[in-house]
Amino acid sequence: MKLTDAQRLDRARRGEKNTRPVTAEIRVNPHQRTATLRLLGKSGAVELDRNAVPLPGEWSYECGPLRTAAGEIIAERGFRLDGGWAELDDLTARTPIVPTGEYLAYVDRMYGPVPELGVLPPGVTARSVQRGRWQIRKENRRFWDLTWQPRLGGDVWRLWTGPRATQLVATAESPEGALAPVTASK
Repeated sequence: MKLTDAQRLDRARRGEKNTRPVTAEIRVNPHQRTATLRLLGKSGAVELDRNAVPLPGEWSYECGPLRTAAGEIIAERGFRLDGGWAELDDLTARTPIVPTGEYLAYVDRMYGPVPELGVLPPGVTARSVQRGRWQIRKENRRFWDLTWQPRLGGDVWRLWTGPRATQLVATAESPEGALAPVTASK
């Protein structure tokens, strides 16, 4: 059975929810004087490699300043602490985490409908070629590719040109900003 785009997105959204981190763990390696923050899923395992982050500095035991550094990274990833840190031993501490509203909005954009481009400048047309990618054409038959990538902290729109759309022309937070060079071109 072939899945529709909506079914694939729904499946991906459920997968994200099932693997979403629910616990943060700090683990210190005293022999190497390093520490790692791991974001653990419901199963207690690191669900994705991107959820294991080396913490800056040299560490020989788990401590308050290390927790502060970990808290900053947790916030950057779109989560907040949902309780205090519990020491498992001198080298390991864990705390529950929950997604922030910003993270949930990012997930909605990632697995929801693609944003509309809005009103295009006169003489400019757009044709969707895949999710988050449009081919832009101006009257004079110049072509560009416009891409959209949802991100935590603000989506990114990019305008590309050249063979196989490999030359970056503009980066912006909105389609209008990314399309500005199209409007300016002759």
